[in-house]
Amino acid sequence: MKRLLLLVSMAGLVLSVAILGSPQDAPGGQDQKTPGQADHQTFAGTLTKVDTIARTITVKGTEPEREVVFSYDDQTEIVGADGGVRGLTGNTGAQLKVTYREQRGTNFATKIEVQPKKL
Repeated sequence: MKRLLLLVSMAGLVLSVAILGSPQDAPGGQDQKTPGQADHQTFAGTLTKVDTIARTITVKGTEPEREVVFSYDDQTEIVGADGGVRGLTGNTGAQLKVTYREQRGTNFATKIEVQPKKL
């Protein structure tokens, strides 16, 4: 009886592993993203609002025309603005290129670049 119980248990284990598989057996192998990974994207447009309390900036894009809100933190790299994000507060209308990733339903800016003014 113990032998039959052991065989049934082993068969159940083998069957569950075969059905559920393992992470290495997933299509795409190691190239698959885990939930914590995200691709960086870029968005270019005109700075319309800076909210230093909420730690967000709003940028209006041209193609497609839409406004996007980006969150930032102390690790967000700011290029071309003196004083970091606070330097953006007086630059409404500046052309920006924002590198960001989607994180927990928000657009998190990893780099904000102020584009040089065209002459």
